[in-house]
Amino acid sequence: MMLRKLRVTYVLVALQGTATTLAGDVTPYFDRASFNASLAESVTIEDFTSSSHFPISTGILNSETNLPVINLFPGDIEEGVTYSVLPSPAPGDLFFNIDNAGDLDGPFLDGLRGDDPHTPLTITFDGVVRGFGFDTNSLMGPEFNLEIDFLVGPDYFATVPNPGEREVRFFGFISSTQDILSAQITGSANSFDFALDNFTFTQPAAIPEPTTLTLAGLGLVAAACWRMLPVTVSGNQLRLVD
Repeated sequence: MMLRKLRVTYVLVALQGTATTLAGDVTPYFDRASFNASLAESVTIEDFTSSSHFPISTGILNSETNLPVINLFPGDIEEGVTYSVLPSPAPGDLFFNIDNAGDLDGPFLDGLRGDDPHTPLTITFDGVVRGFGFDTNSLMGPEFNLEIDFLVGPDYFATVPNPGEREVRFFGFISSTQDILSAQITGSANSFDFALDNFTFTQPAAIPEPTTLTLAGLGLVAAACWRMLPVTVSGNQLRLVD
């Protein structure tokens, strides 16, 4: 029985290891030209329109957002990504906004709650993407925390230094495979929870179906678990014990 348990454990560990290796390696970029040159595909750039819109009272911003009271309508935001905050802003809370100040290139997306700990901006793609990036400056604080969630494998965590004062800087992140599902960005400024502009992302692709390897692996686990069931021997036949 101990041998059978070891076999099942081995199969589960092997499958877990296989899934982990499928997550892509992330390469950071601090220059937009280098970021674009490393991608063999076109990108979409979200400039957050040409004017201010606040507050985004729903806590959700995407191509379907319809808030006439702040002149924000479906189609104003590029398709392919949803920007959100939790908890959603309270009525009248000027937390989640598109502002137009701060030395960034026109309007930018920000959070003004300034709580401790800061509220992260969650960025969810419509499918899997290979890379994304954005512009920011000191409004984000001297550093920001980044979490990237993949289709499989462990998440990517990084605390990224953000040097300089009001100078606009680019930060980009590219995976070695098209497997990025979402990201969370949390700034460190005293008043802004996050602040970014010109959010750039590759074309989202449909989330792939489970691979043949995964299905085969599940079959191995099922077979291994079956071997652990108690049996009796009757002649030359094996019977499961009820």
